[in-house]
Amino acid sequence: MTLSENAAKLSDTATEALPRPVRNGIPAGSWEIMGLAALLLIPAISGAWLLADVSMAVAVLGGGMVALANFWLLSRIVVKATSGPINGSQLLGRMLSKFLLLVISLGVVVLLLRLNALGVLLGVGTIFPAIILGSLMDLFRDRPAPQGVTN
Repeated sequence: MTLSENAAKLSDTATEALPRPVRNGIPAGSWEIMGLAALLLIPAISGAWLLADVSMAVAVLGGGMVALANFWLLSRIVVKATSGPINGSQLLGRMLSKFLLLVISLGVVVLLLRLNALGVLLGVGTIFPAIILGSLMDLFRDRPAPQGVTN
């Protein structure tokens, strides 16, 4: 196989930036991370209930729901940005809209519903270990290498 044939074959496979979205337009890896975050919410809520009280547990749940919704929106934006042509102003508008929704939802949860801000912060924070765990699971998952890629 010549160098130009290899380059043509590589350019054909390099056009796919993300795996095809599955349900609701986000990749399967994002669903795994959201599932892990939901599972991590269980001990966080239980610990808040045991160490503090029910109101702290509800605050952790509220923060976790905000984090899951924010992560879902971010996954949708990434899929839209990588799946087709999008200009910078559209991407900036979507990111600013997502940020505005995050601020409004956190404001509603903390100011209007009067949930404990520390509990909300703990609930929002469950998404970060879920991202790390999901990345580690993806790293150590046994998958065959794509065609034309050498390790």
